[in-house]
Amino acid sequence: MSDLGISAGTILFVDDEEDFRSSEAELLRMDYGYYGDEAGNAEDALQLARGVNRYQVALIDQVLQGSMNGIDLMRALRAEQPQVDVILLTGYGKEPETGALQAGAYRFLEKPVQLEVLHQMLMLCIDAQQARSDRDTARREHALLQTLLDLSQQVGGSLRQEEILQAAY
Repeated sequence: MSDLGISAGTILFVDDEEDFRSSEAELLRMDYGYYGDEAGNAEDALQLARGVNRYQVALIDQVLQGSMNGIDLMRALRAEQPQVDVILLTGYGKEPETGALQAGAYRFLEKPVQLEVLHQMLMLCIDAQQARSDRDTARREHALLQTLLDLSQQVGGSLRQEEILQAAY
């Protein structure tokens, strides 16, 4: 569990090897406090993504049974949830790594995955998302303050504060 009993992050874990997926997901929940969903194929994963849950990170096996591989799923998942970072997993060595990263994966990890390494990778994703969110908030606040400053300089002292705020909105 996380130190404060708070969820460390929301993840979607997609792997057709049920034993691997469920044991790793359980360890991430128990040891680090992650919350999330599991899917055994791309179609189930997309159904979950179309639901009410919003995921911060998706852990996706590169090779899935069914009509989509991991990269195809990553692209389809991002169409549903553009903010999600994807970590692709594979049991086939580093050969597909370049293609996965070029397709937009945040990182690429080989199975078996060391749980501590996976946790660190998840935290990097979540921290980067928080930094982007903070940056975007700061930019919006700066733009609003700049608008207020510009309006106040334009109108000088002729308008009351309420009129300036109404003009800004």
